[in-house]
Amino acid sequence: MSADAPGARVLNPFVIDELRESLGEDAPEVIGTAASRFAARSATRLQAAHDAAARGDAALLAQLAHQLRGGASQLGAERMTVLAAELETMARLGAVDGAAALVGRLQEAFVETQAALRAL
Repeated sequence: MSADAPGARVLNPFVIDELRESLGEDAPEVIGTAASRFAARSATRLQAAHDAAARGDAALLAQLAHQLRGGASQLGAERMTVLAAELETMARLGAVDGAAALVGRLQEAFVETQAALRAL
C-alpha cells in the first residue's frame, strides 16, 4: 500500500467486534482503558519517531515504528498499522529520506484513530 494507506480503515470493525465478544460485559471498560494507554504510549512514540526521523536515526525509528504497529494492531487501528509497517520497513532498510513525512501521516492517522476510539 502507498504511504497514504488507501483502503485501510481507521478502525477495523471486525477486530473491535472480536474484542467486544471476547471481553463480554467488561468490554467497554477494558477497551476504554486499553485505548487510553494506547493513546499515551503512541503520543510519546510518535514524538520520539519525529525526533529520530529528524536526526536520521534509522535504528531507533525502526524500533518505534515496530512498537507503534504492534499497539495499533491490537486495537484494530488499521490505517496506523499499515503506515507504521511501512515506516518500519523503510527504517530497517536505512532509507530515512521521506521518513519525516511518513511520521506526519502516521500522526494524522493517530488523531483519526483517537477520535474513532472515543466514538465507540
